[in-house]
Amino acid sequence: MAAGRPTPEENGPGLRDPAPWDPDTWDDWSRRDRDRRERAALELDVRARRAAAGLEHENARMSFQRAVRLRMLATALVALPVAASWVTVLAARDAAIASGTGDRSFAPAAFFVLVVSVAVVWFGLRAWVTFLRRRPGPLVLPELPDSPAARRHGSFDGTQEPPRRW
Repeated sequence: MAAGRPTPEENGPGLRDPAPWDPDTWDDWSRRDRDRRERAALELDVRARRAAAGLEHENARMSFQRAVRLRMLATALVALPVAASWVTVLAARDAAIASGTGDRSFAPAAFFVLVVSVAVVWFGLRAWVTFLRRRPGPLVLPELPDSPAARRHGSFDGTQEPPRRW
C-alpha cells in the first residue's frame, strides 16, 4: 500500500480504486463541483435578469397603453368643442344668408374659430409626436452565455471584460 492508498493489485481484479481522500483529489472534485455550481448560478442569474427585463418591459408597455388611452380621451374632449364651434358658426352663417342679412357679420367669429382650430391641431399634433417618441422600445434580453452572440473576451484588449470567477 503506497501512501495510504491500496494499489490495483491489492484491490483485486476488476475492481477500481476506492475513492482516495487525499488533498489533490479533493481539490479536483471541489474544482469540478465549483464549476457545476458556478454554471448553475450563472444560468439562474441570466434567467432572473431575462425575467426581470421581460416584466419591466411589459409594465412599461402597459403603462404606455394606459397613457395612450388617456391622451386619446383628452384629444376627443378637446376636439369636440372645436368641432361644435365650427358647426355653430356655419349654422349661424347659413341662417344669416337665408334671412338675407348676409354673411359678413360672422366673419370675425369664423376667423377666430379658424385660428383656435389651427392652434389646437398644431399643439395637439406636437404633443402627440412628443408623447409617441417616448414609447418603450422592443424587448432586448441579455444573451445566454452559450449563444454565439454572447459577449466573449478576446485577447484582453480592453474592449470586453475578462471572465470573472466567484
